[in-house]
Amino acid sequence: MILLRAAAALFLIPLLLAAGCSSGLQPKSQPPQAKTPLPSDLSLAAQVKETVERHRAVDQAVAVVLKEDISVAIKVSGFDRLRLKQIKQETSDLIRKTAPQEYTVHITTDKRIFRDLSKVLSDIEANGGVATPKTQDQLAKLNKDMHG
Repeated sequence: MILLRAAAALFLIPLLLAAGCSSGLQPKSQPPQAKTPLPSDLSLAAQVKETVERHRAVDQAVAVVLKEDISVAIKVSGFDRLRLKQIKQETSDLIRKTAPQEYTVHITTDKRIFRDLSKVLSDIEANGGVATPKTQDQLAKLNKDMHG
């Protein structure tokens, strides 16, 4: 009888402690903040795209300008792919000469991000140059993926 009570106590005490500790520590989830649609600077994006495409190693480019971010994806082919880091630095320098200094430049050579950034640009153009909250979230994720 004493063994049965001891076994039950050893089993129930950790179970009760775990249940008691976890119930009061759950953070309250806040409702998501509603974002407002933001205008994109399509003229600066086109200027950045033209500037980047002048680089001899860049085959194709897509650029999106939203808030203080310039997001650029470039396609590089052939032996130039061996110098991706150098090409990204050179294109970043070209953009810095073209765009105002308050912008943060994000550059990638990733093909998936190129495709997704092209889709974001087409969504912005379809909305008359305005980025919807969904598009803003997609662009923020792409910028995070670019690590820059």
